[in-house]
Amino acid sequence: MRSSGSKKGLRLAYGVIAGLGMVLAGSASSRLTAQPPPPPDNPVAPAPKPAAGAPKAAEPAAQPPKAEKAPAAVPLGGAAAPMGGLDLENNIPKGPNDRLVVPSLSPQDPTPRVNGMDLSAGLGKGLAKDPPGVPPVWVLHMKFKDPRFLKVKVPGKGERLCMYMWYQVYNFTGEPRLFIPSFELKADSGDGILPDQILPSVEQAVIRQEDPSGLDSIQNSVTISQELIPLSKPDRLRPVTGVAIWDDIPQAGRYTLYVTGLSNGWSIVTLDQGGKENVVRRKTLQVDFRRIGNTDRIEMANTPRWIYRGGLLKGFERQPPENPAGEPVAPGGGPKPVVPAAPGGVPGKPVAESKNP
Repeated sequence: MRSSGSKKGLRLAYGVIAGLGMVLAGSASSRLTAQPPPPPDNPVAPAPKPAAGAPKAAEPAAQPPKAEKAPAAVPLGGAAAPMGGLDLENNIPKGPNDRLVVPSLSPQDPTPRVNGMDLSAGLGKGLAKDPPGVPPVWVLHMKFKDPRFLKVKVPGKGERLCMYMWYQVYNFTGEPRLFIPSFELKADSGDGILPDQILPSVEQAVIRQEDPSGLDSIQNSVTISQELIPLSKPDRLRPVTGVAIWDDIPQAGRYTLYVTGLSNGWSIVTLDQGGKENVVRRKTLQVDFRRIGNTDRIEMANTPRWIYRGGLLKGFERQPPENPAGEPVAPGGGPKPVVPAAPGGVPGKPVAESKNP
């Protein structure tokens, strides 16, 4: 009997212990669920309350918005302002066969400024000024197509194989300009220089091929100089179209073209102490072309460049005026010219060159 009673006592004790364990576990669980959330990683301490009667702290002044930096102003040269920057050529339409030449510096330029902009710093952002006594230099934009051959019956000469070059000039210099062009062609097979010619029959054949509708109003090197090249603006382009024609072209693998009249830049170099022989050098565009194989196709060989090129003038005894009117000064009396010792003198208007009728 005693053993049976002791077994009942042990079972009772085990039941009491199990009940106490469940009560303790439930209490711990409730405490864990009632824990507040952990504080943030970067707690912000509350601002201290001002003492009673203390003056209010002044609020920080509002910061003014930062002003955007204005682009540097491009200095203007002469009486006219250039029409924008050097990206004007982006407004000129270009076909697959069009070449575009933009104004740029030559080592012999008397000033780093062209069309009112300093090109020595790139993109016309420089601040250089024209040297004292040096008038502003202007340069026209020129778009052209590679020269082409054309067989035409020329009165008095029979059928001729001629070469022509279609081109357009754009004036972004700030004011209308006089354009008296000269196109001189040199073949690598000889030493002769071929000036462009005025051949009405060839001109009409070119118009029928290049501009049958007559919208471009193609002009030759004489008629294009009879009116000023109008001013173009980025939103209003006013190109003038012309054609240069050469006859009796020699067979050659390469040709060099010299275009004068696109700029008013020129200089004078004396060749003797007496001032009797002087060289007038004018800013000239040089373009090299090559023949494709044994065909009659001509293409540009490399990038065009600006040079100073001229010829010998005898009797140029007087100093040319600061702004020549387009004709050379007639020889005669007067003081000897004070000419620069190297290319890069005072620029002026281009000297008009006669054309063969």
